[in-house]
Amino acid sequence: MSKPSTAKGDEDVEALAAGGRPPRRKRLAAPERREQILKAAQRVFIRSGLGGSRTRELAQEAGVNEATLFTHFKTKEELFDAAVVEPLERLVEKEMNIDDSYRRATSQEAQQQLNIEAHRRLLDTIREIYPLLMTALFSDSERGRQFYRDHLYPWFQSLVPSIRQSYGGRRRNQDLDPQFLQMIGVGAYLALVMDHNFRGAEIDAEKMILNVSTLFATGVYEP
Repeated sequence: MSKPSTAKGDEDVEALAAGGRPPRRKRLAAPERREQILKAAQRVFIRSGLGGSRTRELAQEAGVNEATLFTHFKTKEELFDAAVVEPLERLVEKEMNIDDSYRRATSQEAQQQLNIEAHRRLLDTIREIYPLLMTALFSDSERGRQFYRDHLYPWFQSLVPSIRQSYGGRRRNQDLDPQFLQMIGVGAYLALVMDHNFRGAEIDAEKMILNVSTLFATGVYEP
């Protein structure tokens, strides 16, 4: 009969009982340890928020003691910024670069393809940032407002120029405010991702993109 598998802690106990020493745990370099703490902290902050998280819980999730935790981050708030806010900042800044290829495309078919690609990038970004975004906005009200003002609102504004463009030679309906339209687009994907997240449902990304992009292409521009 094969010997049942044992947990790591059980192996250590068995080694001591046999007169030996428990196997050495791998020592991580400081950057690797920091990354390990950050990944663990993201899970804890998403689960418990900033106010509900305790340094002991953060350390346990990372597999370190509190002293090691404070070696890398002086406060829980500093760890929150590094684990939650900074990754969001990097993602948002990456998406703020508007490609002028949309302006160069003159045919309706070319602009339609670019439009779908833009919607796909927007959906991919929202899916990637959603858990951390909710944590950044709602864990602490003042931090959430600051994050929105400093990062999310500028990102929303950066999307407005693409809304102003013609679409296959068709002019945008001038009665529609471009900033309002941009908010509608981001809000649609955010609501859809939130819905699928809470229901635990799989996202059919291509169907979602087709529905939203078609709605914009047919409803935003003049015939």
